[in-house]
Amino acid sequence: MKKFLLAAVFLPAFALLYAQQAPDLDYQPLITSPQYPEGSGPVVFIDGAHNNFHTYAGGFRPFAQLLERDGYRVQGSEKAFTPALLDQCDLLVIANPVSDDDLGGWIKPNPPAFSRAEVKAVRRWVKSGGSLLLIADHMPFPGAASNLAEAFGFRFSNGFAMAEKQEFPPSRFDRASGTLRENTITNGAGTAERIDHIASFTGSAFRIPKGAVPILTFGSDHHSLEPDTAWRFQPDTPSVPLAGWQQGAYLEYGKGRIVVYGEAAMLTAQVVQERFKVGFNHPQADQNAQLVLNTIHWLDTKENGR
Repeated sequence: MKKFLLAAVFLPAFALLYAQQAPDLDYQPLITSPQYPEGSGPVVFIDGAHNNFHTYAGGFRPFAQLLERDGYRVQGSEKAFTPALLDQCDLLVIANPVSDDDLGGWIKPNPPAFSRAEVKAVRRWVKSGGSLLLIADHMPFPGAASNLAEAFGFRFSNGFAMAEKQEFPPSRFDRASGTLRENTITNGAGTAERIDHIASFTGSAFRIPKGAVPILTFGSDHHSLEPDTAWRFQPDTPSVPLAGWQQGAYLEYGKGRIVVYGEAAMLTAQVVQERFKVGFNHPQADQNAQLVLNTIHWLDTKENGR
C-alpha cells in the first residue's frame, strides 16, 4: 500500500511539471570526433505526422541538434508512412505518437496511431535495410505504438514504469547492478563511448522478441502502474512487477535494424518550469547523450553498409 500512496502524491506533481516543459536549446554536449563531416551523413527523419509529443522542432530538437553536430542530415517528416516516403531516408525516428482518436483525456483503450498500411510499409522497409528508432513513453504512447512495435515482436505494457523509491530521476540503470547490459551499443566503439550508467524519467516497459538484445533492464525494484486514465492514480490502481522487463533493446530484422526505448525524455534535453533539467542535460544523465549517439551509430551500420 505504501508504494501506491507515494505514487498518488509523486506522479500527479510529476505530470504538472511535464505540462510545462520546453526543449533546452542551450545544452550542447561535446562531440570531439563527428561521425561525418557536417551535413554529409545519412538522412534521418523524425516523425511528426502522428500527433507526436516529441518532434524535430519541439521536444526532440536537442536530439536533432546532437545528430546534426555528428554530421547527420536530420529533418522533420509530416507525412504518413509510405514506401515512397521511407525511401527518402536512411533512419526513421518515431517518438511518442498519439492516435487521431485519442487527443482528449488519454483514457484507455489507447488506439494505435498507425494504419495497417503504414505498419506494413515500415516493416518491409526495415526488412529491406531501413533503420528504425521507436520510442514510446508512459501511457498512452505504448498503446499508440503497439501495432508497429508488435510487427517486430515487441510488446509494451501501457502504463507508468516507476521505482519503488520515488526519486528524481525516477530510474537509473548501471553496469554494477546489471540493469545496464553489456553489448555493442553500451560498449560503443571504444573507451570514450562506453556507457556505464543511464538515467530515465518514468516511461514504460516492454517484452522483447527472440533475437533481440537488452540494453536497459528493469530490476525487482520497479513496477508499472496501469491506470485507466493518464496521470490518475488510486490506491487500487493495478501494478505490474517489472523485473526482467526492458526499457531499451535492439534487434536485427532482415537486412535492417530496430532499436526500441520505453522513455523519450532521456534521449533529449528539456527544461521544466524554466529551471528543472530533464534529459541528457540532467547531472545524473551525463552519459545519456552518448547513448543516443551509440544507438544511432549502430542503426547506421549494416552488414552491407559502411
